[in-house]
Amino acid sequence: MQPFTIDFIFGYPPEDGVIMAECEVCGKEISSKKRAEIDGVVLDVCEDCAKLGKEVYQPRKVMIQPSGIASAPRADSIEDSRELAGDFHAKIRKAREMRSLTQDEAAMKIGISSLVYKRIENGFRPDDATVAKIQRFFGVPLFDRKKD
Repeated sequence: MQPFTIDFIFGYPPEDGVIMAECEVCGKEISSKKRAEIDGVVLDVCEDCAKLGKEVYQPRKVMIQPSGIASAPRADSIEDSRELAGDFHAKIRKAREMRSLTQDEAAMKIGISSLVYKRIENGFRPDDATVAKIQRFFGVPLFDRKKD
């Protein structure tokens, strides 16, 4: 069997083998990313942008299930019967434009940063708490029923 190589989306990895990530807030290349919650959205950020929010530590979750023993589903593992609409960002943009608000004004009234709001209108999937804030403010349903 011949060895094979994997091409990365943006070309080959650097010569030193270190793969650089990009800060989701400022776009700066980072070698060690941090996770921070900024205005209700958890993002991979650089050290400077981590100061804009609260650093989030997410321990690895390991699920160990002994074979042959069934357990009842936990409440937090039961799937919701709704999913975020594929065109949620278009619905949000239309609702904002109908109110004649700028993106900055809408973000301020909803209580999230302008940067996060702009990313949401461009298709970034926010956390459920942020989706709830946006739905309450605009009065627009952003969830669809899941199709089985």
